[in-house]
Amino acid sequence: MEYNVAQEVATTELLSVREFKSRVTRLIREKKVVLILKRGQPVGYFVPWDKACAEEPLNKKGSAGDSHDSAGKRARSKGRE
Repeated sequence: MEYNVAQEVATTELLSVREFKSRVTRLIREKKVVLILKRGQPVGYFVPWDKACAEEPLNKKGSAGDSHDSAGKRARSKGRE
């Protein structure tokens, strides 16, 4: 899959941290690219996950997803002790 940076910059939305926080679920669903600002200065850049680009890293053993699953299992087992 080819990534078009110029297209992403043209469609980037500018939001304050507060606006981003209140709209994040919708932004994920709508796959909006957002430049996050705090007091008018950039502090973050949100780029929605593209499933086609993400499948390979997620399928590798020892990926971040694996450690997240392990942490969740440990937390759940602690609650049973």
